[in-house]
Amino acid sequence: MKKQLITIISIGGAVAVVLLLALTYVSFDISQRAERVKESRLALNSNSQTGEKLALLRLDLTAFEPYLVSLENALPDKEQLINLPRDLKTMAFQNSIGITSNFSGEEFKSSSNFNWLGLTVSADGKFDNLINFLKVIDNSRYSVRFENIDLSSNNGGFKGSFVGKVFYYQK
Repeated sequence: MKKQLITIISIGGAVAVVLLLALTYVSFDISQRAERVKESRLALNSNSQTGEKLALLRLDLTAFEPYLVSLENALPDKEQLINLPRDLKTMAFQNSIGITSNFSGEEFKSSSNFNWLGLTVSADGKFDNLINFLKVIDNSRYSVRFENIDLSSNNGGFKGSFVGKVFYYQK
């Protein structure tokens, strides 16, 4: 009887130890899975917030798109600068002055879409015509900034030398 009792208690104890080990393992496994569920939930919330922000940005872009073309057309692109010498000659002819123009140096910044080419213009004519020529350039579709303007008297007229930059938009 004692042997049977010890055997029953031993079997019961072994079963209890096995159940305790199984319960510990299941508890550990459940806590790991719960942690993964939390991480997945956080990632899902983050992705959801990112999606919402992207949707808002897309709406903002859609609202802004009509103005984007105007901004891109505010400055000519580099290929359109090919027409600048011809346009300058036309402006000079309209203001009864003679000119020569040429491009010099270029600045290209990869971090910015706005770059410039150096521009030198020499002009001959009456003072008022030279001033009107500069006004016409200022009101043209080209963005020109003259950094050096030199006017001098020349046989009853004036000779002007204008050194500056013409800006363009790099797509």
